[in-house]
Amino acid sequence: PPSAVGAMQATGYGTASVPPDADLGRWLQKTATWLEASSETDPVRLLTWYFDDFKPRRLRSPVLIAWLVLQVLGIVFQVGLLFEVGRHLAALEDLLATHCGAGHQRHGVCLGPSWNMSYYRALSMNPGTQFTFDTFSVPPTFLIAIEPRPPHSSDSWELSVGGIPGTCVEETTRPAAAEIRRALHILWHFFRHSLPWRSLWPTEEPINCGQALLAASGPRITVLHGRGDWLGPEHWTASFTAGPMTYAARSGEKAMADVHVLDSVTAHVGAIRRHRDCNFARSWQNFSLRHNGEHHAVLWFTWRAIALFLCISVALTGIVFWRFYYYIDSCRLLRRVICFKLIVQDLPQQICVVAYLYAWYATNGLRCQMCLFHVEHCEEEHPLHTGNLLLLLFTALSACSNQVLLQARAGLDDIFDIFCLFVVRVVLFSVSVLPLSIAAYLSVLWFSYPKDYWHVVLACALAACPMVIGLMTLSVGPVALLIGLERINGWIDNLLGLQ
Repeated sequence: PPSAVGAMQATGYGTASVPPDADLGRWLQKTATWLEASSETDPVRLLTWYFDDFKPRRLRSPVLIAWLVLQVLGIVFQVGLLFEVGRHLAALEDLLATHCGAGHQRHGVCLGPSWNMSYYRALSMNPGTQFTFDTFSVPPTFLIAIEPRPPHSSDSWELSVGGIPGTCVEETTRPAAAEIRRALHILWHFFRHSLPWRSLWPTEEPINCGQALLAASGPRITVLHGRGDWLGPEHWTASFTAGPMTYAARSGEKAMADVHVLDSVTAHVGAIRRHRDCNFARSWQNFSLRHNGEHHAVLWFTWRAIALFLCISVALTGIVFWRFYYYIDSCRLLRRVICFKLIVQDLPQQICVVAYLYAWYATNGLRCQMCLFHVEHCEEEHPLHTGNLLLLLFTALSACSNQVLLQARAGLDDIFDIFCLFVVRVVLFSVSVLPLSIAAYLSVLWFSYPKDYWHVVLACALAACPMVIGLMTLSVGPVALLIGLERINGWIDNLLGLQ
C-alpha cells in the first residue's frame, strides 16, 4: 500500500484550486480567445437568428479605422461637455453660496438678492381662515407657497386670492390639467363668438379678472401675476374656501399649514420676461419647489455619468486600437465591442446628455433660475450649440454603427424581401437612438420654439417615427419572439397571398 506521505501528496495535487501563474495566464488567454473568436459569443449571430435574411458582415480594416476615428472625435466632444457641465456646476454653487446663504434665508426660504417675504405664518386651513399681505412689485408678481403640516400633508384645500375691486390677477404657473381646461375654454370662446370668414386663430383671449382660485392636494407653490396697469403697492386678501374639515372635526385638532408669500422686486424683471428662452414664473416656481435640489442633483449625476462613460469609451477604443496595431485582424473583436458599447455606453450616454440639456437649458431650468438672481446670467445660449450638436451627432453615429455588422444573404431579389430588410434596419436604427428621439419629440414642452409653429410640427414629425417604432419594438418584440417569428412570417405570407 502507498505510504501516508504519498497519499497526502496525491491528495494535495488533485485538489489544487488556484493554478500557478503560468497556468492562470494560459487560462486567461484561452478565455479571451474564446470570447473573441467563438461563434457562441458573437452577438451578431443572435441578430441573424432573429432575422435569417441577414448574415454577419466580415469587417475590413477601413471599417475599423473609420470606427476608431468616430470614437476619437466622440471622446473629444465628451471632454468638452464634461468641462461645460463642471463650469456650470461651479457657477451655480457659487451663486447659491452668495445669495442663498444663512444671511439670505428666512424660515428656511431663500430670498435671493431682491425678493421680499411679504407674509409668513402657520395658519389653519379650515374654510374661512383669512390673511392679508402687501406687494411692491409693478406689475404685481408674487409667489405663494402652501405646505400643510402632518397629518394633513396630502389633504385637499382651496385658497382664493384677490386685490381691491377692479384688479385682475391670474395664476401663471397652472398645473397641466388647468392649462388643458383653459385651452378648451379658449376654443369654446372662439367657436361661440367668431364668424366663419374670420381668422381661425382668436385675436383676443378671454380675460377672467378678479380673484384667483388655487386648489391642490398637499403642498403647492405657484406664482401669481397682475394684469393691466398698476401704479404702485397693492393690498391683497386671501382666504381658504375649502379644507380638510372631516379629520379635524373628528380629532378635535386644526389642520395647519405653513404659508409663505414672496414678492419679486427684481429690478431686471422686465429683461427676464423678454427673454425668449426663459419662463420667469415657472423658473421661480421650480427654484422654490425643488429647494435648490432636484436639478442640481441631475447636474451632478450627469457630470459623474459623463466622466464614467468617457472612461469606458477610452478603454474600449484603446483595446480595439491595441488589438489592431499588434495583430491587424481585430474585426471579430470589433463586432463584440460595438454591441457591448451600445448597451453599456451609447444608450445610457444619450439619456445623460438629454437630462443635462433639460436640467440646464429648459425654460424653467437652472440657467433660467440663475437669471432670477442677476441679469448677467440672462444671456441667450442655445442648447444645441456647436459642441453639444456634434456630441449628439457622434453619439448617434456610434450607436448606429451596428448597421455595418449585417448584410443581406445572397440571392434575395424579391421586392418583399428587400422591403423587409429595409424595415429591419429602420427598427435597429430606431432602437439605437430611442432616447434621443423621445427627447426631440418632448422638446416642445421643455424649450422655446419660434411662434410660427412650423418648427414645432417639424420637430414632432421627424422624431415621432423613430420614437414610435422603437417603443413598439421594445413592447411587441418579446411577444413576437414568444409566438415565433416563423409562425408570424407564415401569417404574413398567407395574408399577402404568397403561399
